[in-house]
Amino acid sequence: MNVKPFFSIRQRLIFSFLVAWTSCSSQDVRNVLVMNDIHYLKFYNSSLGHDCLCTTFFPNRDSTCHPNLDRNLAENLELCQLGCDPPQKLVQQAITSAAELCPNPEVVLIIGDSGGHGLNYWVKAEPNRTQQDAQMEALSMVTDVSKTVQMQFPNIPTFFTIGNDDVFPDYGVPPANGSYISHLTSLWTKSLSFHPSAKKTFTEGGYYRADIPDRPITVLFLFTNPFSPYVSKECGNSSSVQMMMLDWLDSSLADIKQKGRKAWIIGHIPPGLNHQGLTPLWLLCYVEKYLQIYTTYQDIIHEQLFAHEHRALYQGVRHASSIPVHIHPAVSPIYWNNPGFRCYRLPEKATSFVDFSDLFLNLSVPNPQFKPLFHSAVMEYGMQDSIRPPAPHEFINDMNTMLSLFKLYWFNAVSGMQNQECTNFSATCVSQQLCVLRTLTERDYQACMAGSSDDKRWTRTDTVILSAIGATLFLLVSVCVIVVFVKGSMKSDNSNPLHADLLTSDESTVS
Repeated sequence: MNVKPFFSIRQRLIFSFLVAWTSCSSQDVRNVLVMNDIHYLKFYNSSLGHDCLCTTFFPNRDSTCHPNLDRNLAENLELCQLGCDPPQKLVQQAITSAAELCPNPEVVLIIGDSGGHGLNYWVKAEPNRTQQDAQMEALSMVTDVSKTVQMQFPNIPTFFTIGNDDVFPDYGVPPANGSYISHLTSLWTKSLSFHPSAKKTFTEGGYYRADIPDRPITVLFLFTNPFSPYVSKECGNSSSVQMMMLDWLDSSLADIKQKGRKAWIIGHIPPGLNHQGLTPLWLLCYVEKYLQIYTTYQDIIHEQLFAHEHRALYQGVRHASSIPVHIHPAVSPIYWNNPGFRCYRLPEKATSFVDFSDLFLNLSVPNPQFKPLFHSAVMEYGMQDSIRPPAPHEFINDMNTMLSLFKLYWFNAVSGMQNQECTNFSATCVSQQLCVLRTLTERDYQACMAGSSDDKRWTRTDTVILSAIGATLFLLVSVCVIVVFVKGSMKSDNSNPLHADLLTSDESTVS
């Protein structure tokens, strides 16, 4: 059926302004910048294409490895191309743009995978190259990104985590107190200065804690590589690095609770299922231990921030009270996503976020610049007044009955691209992805899918929702004459033609 949006783009602008104005009028709101999966590739070659990772060392490279000009513009190839990791030029533009579009952040979080893909091919390209050489190349790329971020934000608390592509071999676990960890300890000295125990735990296991200045927040940074099935198919014993880290997480949360503080948990690889292959990202025993710890300290865990999936996703939203696992957009466009990053809103004296904006760079237009994909997740997805629980749970329930909302979410997940994983939006595909958002284990995922197949979903059209939003908009506009000035101030930034086809296309509910 044909469903037209109740509100126009201009009405969305007005409503976005009202949300921002009413939320900010009573308290100061600060920014928190999150960037991840930058995957800086120092070997990038703009004359080559994604079939050889835009590098000369890919095996069996021949004359057919050209840039895909059906998906990329020739004038953008020096900047980057879809299907490849970025060169220094895009990395610098992303970090500079982050400082402009997420101004004066209170905290900067770089949560893993600063280094590029493909070093396993690089080391084999020349017979005299060694694994030590490849590790040094990985460290070189991480160092270049870290220094660029530190120079851009010299006086702002900036924190880093290790991702699977930051080490060689991929998913590697560097030895405690080894040369790799020692280099990062020196490189990230300032990041490791926000808690007395940070340097010791980082050199021993790659994880650490930090107290955010002037807030009762302690951030626990995990080193997630050891939890991956790529590292081991068997669970470690009590003296393994994995169990020692989880024991540290448990005891740290107990200490944080005793001190009356709140916790954020941050790592690179999330504990749920891979949204593409629907396979576990952590071994089950570690997920179960993590969930046990989470359940014990849910009252003080206010954020869970992860990366790795190159998509902006939720995970683990099992109940209305669940603190979601936020998974963030990637700067690297290697998995056919536009480059992106996120800017959270953190009110004064608060310990959890109330909103966020996702920023992106549209590689399908000439001379692209980073800009907002959307200014407010609250407005974009029709949440009540913040992204705090129960809003994520209600949002997923709404996507279960509104295909247009799921399409919008899926479009934004790839930073403004048509998503590769769910192109036909069949009921099965939508159910699979919604169950990934709700769960963290295969067992719970299968139970969710069984429930989805038996669920007789009630039906409502988008018109009902859009009408409700329209009525709210009318009421707000009638009492807030101040919004008339938004015409000039927000016209260029908030108008996003990429959304237009999603907002005006024919729709049906998921069946």
